[in-house]
Amino acid sequence: MYPSLNDNRKSVELDQDDINAIQSLYGLPPVKKEMNETTTTKSVTRTTQSSETMQTTTVKRTATLNKPAPNLCEVNFKFHKLLILNKHFYVFFDDWVWVIPLKKQTIPTALQISSFIPLPTISFRNDGFMYQKPNGDIFFIYKNNYYIVDPDSFALKGRYFLTSLGLPSNIKVNGGVNTYTGRSYIFFNNTLCVEIDDYYQRAKSIKYIEEVFPGIPSSIDHVFRYIDGTLYFFKGRMVYEFNEFSGKMIKSYRFSLETTFNIPCQSEGVLQQLKNLLSKIISNKIILAEDED
Repeated sequence: MYPSLNDNRKSVELDQDDINAIQSLYGLPPVKKEMNETTTTKSVTRTTQSSETMQTTTVKRTATLNKPAPNLCEVNFKFHKLLILNKHFYVFFDDWVWVIPLKKQTIPTALQISSFIPLPTISFRNDGFMYQKPNGDIFFIYKNNYYIVDPDSFALKGRYFLTSLGLPSNIKVNGGVNTYTGRSYIFFNNTLCVEIDDYYQRAKSIKYIEEVFPGIPSSIDHVFRYIDGTLYFFKGRMVYEFNEFSGKMIKSYRFSLETTFNIPCQSEGVLQQLKNLLSKIISNKIILAEDED
């Protein structure tokens, strides 16, 4: 009998001298074959992972793209944002945006915001507000930050804290606008507004909304500058038109896209259109009567 040693270890480490001795007897290992096998294995693994990722991404994207676009006239007063930019009227609602040419005033098919505006960290819903600065840049407020966005590519140019403007922390923003006289205002905490120096990016003065915009109610939902010399303040279903040059609220009525901005919404029906028009006429008479007094 010969002495033996049972060793259940799956791998044994050899010294370099032992490795050299074995290679001198049996030759070098087939390096080329081993490299091919390794490369094939990695390739398969990567392909599998990539394939899984692509399938997952495709499923998610397909599900989003297959979501039917809403009808703008059905959305109507439920919009979240309005913006005039590059001779187009932008209407934002949920994940969609309508880009309406100002000259044609026809309603195009809604576009997905994510594919149109590459700003994934920003929400265009009720917790964000925007306006165009005098230099053309878009000033976008979202939560406790403000963003400077390129008006042509919608690329992000800068992100800053609202407190850097000299505003208190954790304010509730109600809207923002750049007026016809070139003044920028941020409305916050329901009753206040602050004028922003666009050159130095600093708050100039904080006042009550009633002091600067008499006749405009508190707790507005949105404010917007159109192309007709009027500032539009929105609260619920109501819209308040303010003339900056006379310093007066000139009319208030129930908002609809057709009545306010002459966007043709045939789906409203004749009766609803008449109601909207009557509301606007009555509002005008009330304002005129107050002015005469």
